[in-house]
Amino acid sequence: IDASLTRCSQQKPTPTIIEPMQNIFVAADFENLTMAFTHLLSNAQEATQDDGQIDITVTGYKSEVECRITDSGEGMDQEFIDHRLFKPFDPTKKTLGMGIGAYQYQQILTNIGGRISVTSQPGEGSCFTVTLPIAAD
Repeated sequence: IDASLTRCSQQKPTPTIIEPMQNIFVAADFENLTMAFTHLLSNAQEATQDDGQIDITVTGYKSEVECRITDSGEGMDQEFIDHRLFKPFDPTKKTLGMGIGAYQYQQILTNIGGRISVTSQPGEGSCFTVTLPIAAD
Protein backbone atom coordinates (compact mmCIF):
# COMPACT_ATOMS: atom_id res chain seq x y z
CA ILE A 1 0.00 0.00 0.00
CA ASP A 2 2.89 2.36 0.74
CA ALA A 3 4.08 2.28 -2.89
CA SER A 4 0.55 3.08 -4.09
CA LEU A 5 0.30 5.98 -1.63
CA THR A 6 3.55 7.37 -3.02
CA ARG A 7 2.27 7.08 -6.60
CA CYS A 8 -0.93 8.94 -5.66
CA SER A 9 0.73 11.58 -3.45
CA GLN A 10 0.48 14.43 -5.98
CA GLN A 11 -3.30 14.17 -6.29
CA LYS A 12 -5.88 15.44 -3.76
CA PRO A 13 -7.31 14.44 -1.39
CA THR A 14 -4.40 12.63 0.20
CA PRO A 15 -5.42 9.17 1.46
CA THR A 16 -4.87 8.55 5.17
CA ILE A 17 -4.00 5.23 6.78
CA ILE A 18 -6.27 5.07 9.83
CA GLU A 19 -4.85 2.02 11.54
CA PRO A 20 -1.24 1.43 10.50
CA MET A 21 -0.13 -2.18 10.90
CA GLN A 22 3.19 -3.91 10.95
CA ASN A 23 4.26 -5.44 7.67
CA ILE A 24 1.91 -8.12 6.40
CA PHE A 25 3.06 -10.16 3.44
CA VAL A 26 0.83 -11.57 0.73
CA ALA A 27 1.87 -13.94 -2.04
CA ALA A 28 1.56 -11.59 -5.01
CA ASP A 29 3.62 -9.86 -7.66
CA PHE A 30 4.62 -6.51 -6.15
CA GLU A 31 4.03 -4.46 -9.31
CA ASN A 32 0.63 -5.99 -10.07
CA LEU A 33 -0.58 -5.54 -6.50
CA THR A 34 0.76 -1.98 -6.41
CA MET A 35 -0.99 -1.26 -9.71
CA ALA A 36 -4.30 -2.58 -8.33
CA PHE A 37 -4.11 -0.46 -5.17
CA THR A 38 -2.94 2.58 -7.16
CA HIS A 39 -6.02 2.25 -9.40
CA LEU A 40 -8.28 1.98 -6.35
CA LEU A 41 -6.76 5.02 -4.65
CA SER A 42 -6.66 7.08 -7.84
CA ASN A 43 -10.31 6.31 -8.57
CA ALA A 44 -11.22 7.33 -5.02
CA GLN A 45 -9.32 10.60 -5.49
CA GLU A 46 -11.07 11.30 -8.79
CA ALA A 47 -14.49 10.70 -7.21
CA THR A 48 -13.77 12.85 -4.15
CA GLN A 49 -13.55 16.64 -3.83
CA ASP A 50 -10.10 18.00 -2.91
CA ASP A 51 -11.30 18.75 0.63
CA GLY A 52 -12.90 15.30 0.99
CA GLN A 53 -11.66 12.27 2.88
CA ILE A 54 -10.11 8.96 1.81
CA ASP A 55 -9.36 6.53 4.64
CA ILE A 56 -7.44 3.27 4.45
CA THR A 57 -7.93 0.68 7.16
CA VAL A 58 -5.91 -2.55 7.17
CA THR A 59 -6.91 -5.44 9.42
CA GLY A 60 -4.95 -8.66 9.69
CA TYR A 61 -6.59 -11.97 10.45
CA LYS A 62 -5.11 -15.45 10.86
CA SER A 63 -5.04 -16.34 7.17
CA GLU A 64 -5.97 -13.13 5.35
CA VAL A 65 -5.70 -9.38 5.43
CA GLU A 66 -8.51 -6.95 4.72
CA CYS A 67 -7.90 -3.48 3.32
CA ARG A 68 -10.80 -1.04 3.26
CA ILE A 69 -10.57 2.11 1.15
CA THR A 70 -13.39 4.46 2.10
CA ASP A 71 -14.01 7.79 0.40
CA SER A 72 -16.43 10.68 0.84
CA GLY A 73 -16.85 11.00 -2.92
CA GLU A 74 -19.83 11.04 -5.23
CA GLY A 75 -20.72 7.39 -4.68
CA MET A 76 -22.34 4.90 -7.05
CA ASP A 77 -25.76 3.31 -7.26
CA GLN A 78 -26.22 -0.45 -6.96
CA GLU A 79 -27.24 -0.78 -10.62
CA PHE A 80 -23.90 0.69 -11.69
CA ILE A 81 -21.94 -1.55 -9.29
CA ASP A 82 -23.78 -4.68 -10.42
CA HIS A 83 -23.70 -4.09 -14.17
CA ARG A 84 -20.90 -1.72 -15.15
CA LEU A 85 -18.18 -1.23 -12.54
CA PHE A 86 -16.13 -4.35 -13.30
CA LYS A 87 -17.21 -4.77 -16.94
CA PRO A 88 -14.24 -4.51 -19.33
CA PHE A 89 -14.18 -1.99 -22.18
CA ASP A 90 -17.09 0.01 -20.75
CA PRO A 91 -15.67 3.47 -19.97
CA THR A 92 -17.48 4.95 -17.01
CA LYS A 93 -15.65 8.27 -16.67
CA LYS A 94 -15.94 11.48 -18.64
CA THR A 95 -12.18 11.42 -19.25
CA LEU A 96 -10.68 9.41 -22.06
CA GLY A 97 -10.02 5.81 -21.20
CA MET A 98 -10.63 2.26 -22.30
CA GLY A 99 -12.72 1.19 -19.34
CA ILE A 100 -10.44 -1.58 -18.14
CA GLY A 101 -9.07 -0.19 -14.84
CA ALA A 102 -11.62 -1.67 -12.44
CA TYR A 103 -11.82 -4.89 -14.42
CA GLN A 104 -8.03 -5.16 -14.45
CA TYR A 105 -7.57 -4.74 -10.70
CA GLN A 106 -10.43 -7.13 -10.02
CA GLN A 107 -8.64 -9.74 -12.16
CA ILE A 108 -5.27 -9.12 -10.47
CA LEU A 109 -6.83 -9.61 -7.04
CA THR A 110 -8.82 -12.68 -8.07
CA ASN A 111 -5.74 -14.30 -9.65
CA ILE A 112 -3.88 -14.20 -6.33
CA GLY A 113 -6.80 -15.62 -4.36
CA GLY A 114 -8.17 -12.25 -3.28
CA ARG A 115 -11.64 -10.75 -3.30
CA ILE A 116 -13.00 -7.27 -3.79
CA SER A 117 -16.37 -5.97 -2.71
CA VAL A 118 -17.99 -2.56 -2.89
CA THR A 119 -20.59 -0.72 -0.88
CA SER A 120 -21.68 2.70 -2.01
CA GLN A 121 -24.49 5.22 -1.98
CA PRO A 122 -24.85 8.10 -4.44
CA GLY A 123 -23.76 11.33 -2.76
CA GLU A 124 -22.31 9.49 0.25
CA GLY A 125 -19.11 7.90 -1.03
CA SER A 126 -17.87 4.36 -1.48
CA CYS A 127 -16.02 1.64 0.39
CA PHE A 128 -13.92 -0.88 -1.51
CA THR A 129 -12.89 -3.88 0.59
CA VAL A 130 -9.97 -5.95 -0.66
CA THR A 131 -9.30 -9.27 1.05
CA LEU A 132 -6.04 -11.09 0.33
CA PRO A 133 -4.54 -14.33 1.62
CA ILE A 134 -1.51 -13.88 3.87
CA ALA A 135 1.65 -15.51 2.53
CA ALA A 136 2.68 -18.76 4.19
CA ASP A 137 5.80 -18.54 6.36
